[in-house]
Amino acid sequence: MRRFLRELSIWGSLALVLGVVGLVAWATHHPHHELVRRAEAWPAVGPWVERFRVAYSGVGQAPPAEEEVGERGAEVEAVGVPDGVPPAAAGGPEADGPPLPGPPRAAAPGVGAGAGPPLGSAARPVLPLPGRPPESEHLEAAKALLGVERPAGRLGPYDLYTDAAHRGAWAHLDRLAAEVEGVYRRRYGRPPLGESREAVVLFAEESDYRRFQAREERLGGLPAGGHAGAGMVSLYLGGRRREEVAATLVHELGHLLNRRAVGPALPPWLDEGIADDLASSRVGPAGDLRPAELGGAVVVSGERVDYHGALASLRQLDAAFAAGAQPRIERLVALDWESFVRSEDRPLHYAMAGFFVRYLIEGEGRALAPAFRRFLAGVAAGGDVAGEALRRETGRSWSQLERGLREWVHAEVGRTTLAPPARR
Repeated sequence: MRRFLRELSIWGSLALVLGVVGLVAWATHHPHHELVRRAEAWPAVGPWVERFRVAYSGVGQAPPAEEEVGERGAEVEAVGVPDGVPPAAAGGPEADGPPLPGPPRAAAPGVGAGAGPPLGSAARPVLPLPGRPPESEHLEAAKALLGVERPAGRLGPYDLYTDAAHRGAWAHLDRLAAEVEGVYRRRYGRPPLGESREAVVLFAEESDYRRFQAREERLGGLPAGGHAGAGMVSLYLGGRRREEVAATLVHELGHLLNRRAVGPALPPWLDEGIADDLASSRVGPAGDLRPAELGGAVVVSGERVDYHGALASLRQLDAAFAAGAQPRIERLVALDWESFVRSEDRPLHYAMAGFFVRYLIEGEGRALAPAFRRFLAGVAAGGDVAGEALRRETGRSWSQLERGLREWVHAEVGRTTLAPPARR
């Protein structure tokens, strides 16, 4: 009997080992399978499963970097307002890790003879990833600058770390943060994967934020007003206009939701365009987000009317169209991160990307919205992320899309223009 039990134990252990090996081998060829995604949410093994999935699907493997700021290797998303540049609702230039060069199913960098995961790597689709908690090293650095040990409260579903002395300084952001995910679902037709696990870091002073920003080499030289990465959104109050801070927060949360709903390593026009479209939404008196209405501010001083935020960016883009100085859409959707951000045309890149997405959703009686949502669904399922795939989905030529955008932008300028006060 003992011998039988011993042999049964041996054979049982062997079967278990073979089963595990078989399961791992299967998973290397199906890293994007729903079972693998669900396993990422398991408390004990979730982080290991996520690393496995990233390694074997190639998701997030932009040029390898020691410091994992986001899921794209050295991913950092930033939003800021350059001096003298009328920003979109969230600000101006942003920086994030470089998107995938070429088609999304190209082999991951370093995968080849003698490189890559030991069991080989599957194709490289862009797929949603679950929310991730703040990376401990980055969170500890932020807490040290803030002089805090624990969260001050919550902004919607996110832990909030801040050194703002009074809750009134950030209370208006709570409802906004709570609403962004629902607005995202309805507007783009994409349900984010899993639950949000990230945190928001809000600096009271710009100088402290700048010290934190300086940790990110990729943000060098960019006048950022906030950035997302390492499972955190970081931004500052610093005497900025209330609506500017709100738009920055919405923009950066948009990046987190893009990762969970569509995937990491999106082309910059798409990642920034969606984030800017969200941040261009009007914020209602109660702090509710109204995406179908354009946000921004109008300041009347005597006979002078000044536009800020999204309203100013809209007019900047309309003026560029009138002068023939706008970036061509076909070129915009092909830009890599460096060309998108570190260019003298970067304000127009952001304005064009944000309002192109808004046109696809709101323009022409929302005729193009179903096509855009189908494109996003296809990308989230591992399909083609190239701009040409979007063009095919719409059934339009690039010149038709550009003409439609130009006419829509001009009509929006007319609709939102405030006549100067009459002279007395």
